[in-house]
Amino acid sequence: MPSFEADNLTLHKINVAPMFRCTRCHFGPPDTSWAGQKNGEHRRVLVCRSCGARAVATFRVAADNSRWEILSVEDME
Repeated sequence: MPSFEADNLTLHKINVAPMFRCTRCHFGPPDTSWAGQKNGEHRRVLVCRSCGARAVATFRVAADNSRWEILSVEDME
């Protein structure tokens, strides 16, 4: 299971990036920084302020422009 999960309440707000929370310690929101954007896919580095877990989240706006789609959340070592 990835160290972070998306907050489902924020997935429909496409004017701001989705929020995430740590699944290890349940602390949120994490510190974030942009890791890039390509072909409509956004990448963001997530770092938990409490336990230090790190991951890269990839997401994009759904085809009908109604919500964010989380493509992946990959832990960093």
